[in-house]
Amino acid sequence: MAEVSVKQLATDIDTPVDRLLQQFVDAGISKSKADDMVSESEKQALLAHLKKQHGGDEVAAPARMTLQRKTKSTISVQGTGGKNKEVQVEVRKSRTYVRRSALEDEQRQAEAEETARLEAEEKARREAEEKARLEAEEKARREAEQARREAEEKARIEAQSKARQASQPAKAASSTAQQEAEKMAKREAEELKRQQEQTALKKAEELAAKKAEEARLMAEQNAARWAEEEAARAKESSDYHLTTNKHAQAAEDELDRKEETSRRTAAAAVKAPKKAGRREDDR
Repeated sequence: MAEVSVKQLATDIDTPVDRLLQQFVDAGISKSKADDMVSESEKQALLAHLKKQHGGDEVAAPARMTLQRKTKSTISVQGTGGKNKEVQVEVRKSRTYVRRSALEDEQRQAEAEETARLEAEEKARREAEEKARLEAEEKARREAEQARREAEEKARIEAQSKARQASQPAKAASSTAQQEAEKMAKREAEELKRQQEQTALKKAEELAAKKAEEARLMAEQNAARWAEEEAARAKESSDYHLTTNKHAQAAEDELDRKEETSRRTAAAAVKAPKKAGRREDDR
């Protein structure tokens, strides 16, 4: 290790030379002159002695110590005119000593910091990977759900289309059958109406013929009586011919009334089936 003089060490630590020499003597180190050299171990011994004086039994050596050394020398430099000129040169040197334990502490601290940094980076990487994985899973789930809904919608549309296609022939057949049934019912209603009209007309004709026959018989039966009555009245009145015409006219009027009644009855009978036919059509 490099050695320094007592004077240089006093200058480095900013302490008077006499005081530093006394401290060496108190520490049991023989130093009497400013030019005496001091080794590294003597420095450590002096430092331990000073720590003890300040109240510590166990003195921890400083973790870091910086020593500065300054040397002066004179050199001859050739100047102008061929004359030599003396120049004073001062050289300063600084050296730092680090205690091994302190260096190890620094290394351990650096290693711990590096480990913490690596762990933080690894944690951040894992968190990023986990986040990316969760996002990918969520995206895949959404896409699968969307695909499922689209497939269900497509299947529903296809099923509805097939159902419509299958129902079209059935609807057509049902519509044709309904039309045929309606036509048949209409024909039956028309036939029934025609039969009812024929029946009513026949009954009306029969009734009219019966009434006419009754009127003819009544006229035949009463003709003699009516003639006698007219003859008797003719004797009493000069208006024989008028009276005779009145009896004949009364008989004709009676016959006309009966025929009119027969016609009205026949007309009512004809109208009744027509109304029944319209009710059948409404149904």
